Amino acid sequence: MVFVVFGVTAFLLGSIPTAYLAAKWAKGVDIRRYGSGNVGATNALRVVGKGAGILVLLVDFLKGFAPVFMAPFILEGSAVSKDWIPWFGFFPILGHIFSPFMGFKGGKGIATGSGVLCALYPILFLGVLVVWAAVFAGTRIVSVSSMVSVVTLAALGFFFRLPWQSRLFFMGVVGLTLWTHRENIKRLLKGEEHRFVSR
Repeated sequence: MVFVVFGVTAFLLGSIPTAYLAAKWAKGVDIRRYGSGNVGATNALRVVGKGAGILVLLVDFLKGFAPVFMAPFILEGSAVSKDWIPWFGFFPILGHIFSPFMGFKGGKGIATGSGVLCALYPILFLGVLVVWAAVFAGTRIVSVSSMVSVVTLAALGFFFRLPWQSRLFFMGVVGLTLWTHRENIKRLLKGEEHRFVSR
């Protein structure tokens, strides 16, 4: 019962359409009709600007961080093993990607997934963040930076021999990330993916 209640709560928290709300509040526009049409932090930066975009990024990050950070305390004394805490990270990520408030559409889960990773493995998060920044500095393409970072995360999970639940979770995140970036991959193959230019 604890698993179900916690999972539903984390999913609903993740499903709050931060970018959509920020665009409506800041400019009175539907972000789905502008930029890439994605309801995520990157498109918010493009459409709304740096201030609101950074706020969206932070809130989306916290949507992933908060449930996983709180999970050990909530699960204390329950029958659910703490070894499964990484899998609780899937709920806010799925909520962000498949928001019921947006017709089960949403962002790509990178900012929310970053929050999950930071709560689970802060040092690993910093390492992956460095990889993301390095790739972005060289390409200026957010999608490439995100995909390379997630694949790196999965590789590091095996390299450091993390618990199998964590490694399996990372592999699941890789699959989910590639799926949410499927249109980006098509554009990359055609040489049509846009480089990021903030306003």
